[in-house]
Amino acid sequence: MATQIQSINQVEELAYKIKDARRTRPICLVSIGQAEDAPGFNLDYLEGDAAEVCDFYVIKTGDLTREFMNLMPENTQAYGGAARVYPVDFANSKSASQLRYPIPPVQLAKATANLLRDIWAYANQAGLILKPSANLKPERVTVQAIYGGDVAVMKRTNGDLISVRSEALFPGISLDRVFTLGQELEGTFDPTNRAFALTTQNPTVTEVVHHFGLGSVTLGLVRETTRKTATVAIHPNLTFEVEKKEITGNERDVISDYLNVGQVYSFRIYRDPQGHFRLKCNDIDDDEPLVPALSLIPGSGPWLEEGIGVVAEETTDEVTEVAVTAIDLPTEAEVDAAIEAAAKEAEAQEASVPMPGFTKAENRQLSQNAFFVNHMKGQVIAANEAAQRAKDEADALAVERNSLAKENATLKAQLRGQGAEFSQLKKDKRAAAQRTERDPWETRAQFDSAAEWLREELRRQWIDTYTPSDRRQYNMDLVNWSFGERFFDEFTEANFDATKLRKVIRTIVELISNRNSVPGGTEAHPLTDNFKGQIRREVAGKQAGAMRMYVEEHTAGAMRLHYWKLDAGGYELDGVGHHDTFKMRSA
Repeated sequence: MATQIQSINQVEELAYKIKDARRTRPICLVSIGQAEDAPGFNLDYLEGDAAEVCDFYVIKTGDLTREFMNLMPENTQAYGGAARVYPVDFANSKSASQLRYPIPPVQLAKATANLLRDIWAYANQAGLILKPSANLKPERVTVQAIYGGDVAVMKRTNGDLISVRSEALFPGISLDRVFTLGQELEGTFDPTNRAFALTTQNPTVTEVVHHFGLGSVTLGLVRETTRKTATVAIHPNLTFEVEKKEITGNERDVISDYLNVGQVYSFRIYRDPQGHFRLKCNDIDDDEPLVPALSLIPGSGPWLEEGIGVVAEETTDEVTEVAVTAIDLPTEAEVDAAIEAAAKEAEAQEASVPMPGFTKAENRQLSQNAFFVNHMKGQVIAANEAAQRAKDEADALAVERNSLAKENATLKAQLRGQGAEFSQLKKDKRAAAQRTERDPWETRAQFDSAAEWLREELRRQWIDTYTPSDRRQYNMDLVNWSFGERFFDEFTEANFDATKLRKVIRTIVELISNRNSVPGGTEAHPLTDNFKGQIRREVAGKQAGAMRMYVEEHTAGAMRLHYWKLDAGGYELDGVGHHDTFKMRSA
């Protein structure tokens, strides 16, 4: 049952437990929204699925989550109804899973599935899917068959056949990319639950960094993207969360314009100022040497190739290869000999017994025996014929498989070329975008007032960057907003070059279309008066609170948008300053 965090002492104990290198199970922390009484996620469902491999905690957003935030590394907190999973090697990696949000309600099922996927991935990484016991020893197995890329059949040294699913080894990876028929592997087998695990299937962050070396460039598979982050795997059982700033220098770019889910890209391994091992791809030169991706098993090739995705397709009943052997039954001649021997035995019995003493029941029994023998003869013949047909079909499948393998190799080569072409197109698109981004200041002279000009630029940005469905959902025409009387003070080209102005425009559009209110939107928070409370005033006869929204991050003199948020709904834009400015122009 989930542990309820109800005091500061419990918060401290939880943070200590998460950071404890001796921990053996993942931890899932589910927060409750500040205005809510219960989690948005169904805890009973989560625990019913994963309680055997994960510890669950629940925390209320407020003082407790703020204290937890103070005790944890950056980007590892959980609050506002979101949930996050912490791996057992958190002490070394200082990284956790992506935040999962239970809103909007239509996305709850997907968010729950993603949260469980995080739990089981970390459980697999921790070796909990197969629970080793003291008597388990490594042994050699041989790959006998692969079914649809999802299931592999392996033979133990004692002749027993065992099966293992891809989820238990390398989730989401087609096993025919990992194994070859007849390949020998080392692992452990638990006969109690018939579970098998490879000896080398769960590398740690520290092991991977040691293998590649800091600063090296290798391949990663994009598992998932959001507006602000991408989840990248450099091993099927080891993922990193990559932030937008590590992908593109433009904080307003859309990650999906640069990284596609299921595709492979180059990433650099580095250590951030906080000491976390992370990935980035915004500083890689075209001619930079590439370290081959990891091998999933000793002696195999890299599990990733540039431009080729490796996500397993839907399971089918197709068999890569199955050995079919005819049933070891008596031949037709042997059955005939048995029938003849039975007849002779019946004749001998009849000759030795006087006719008066040989009953009708005995005669009937002899007849039944002869009928049974003949019936079994027919069954044996039919079974041998079926076995031969199965063998013929297997031989035909083997020929077809070889033909398909050749075709697959050709397609892979073509896809590899297309992948390289796609990567180049991405680079060209990025370069072209940087070259052709227009300067909004060029249209200023076409308008009588600054307000009229900026309104038009905001509308143009809204139309150019939002899809028709997005514009219906985030409709700036339905939002009550205006410029404050001092908004345009110091709003000049000298203070805001084209690059800064474009960032300001993108931020304002996100605000006045209410797009920043969805999970993953640009951060905004109340502006306080010496931390005594939110600055408030009356705006157009209505009460409003001062707000502060990010325009830039992680840069000197980062810009902030100040605005009044009306209690009755709507905004009055107050002005744009830098991160050290804590006053409203119209306060």
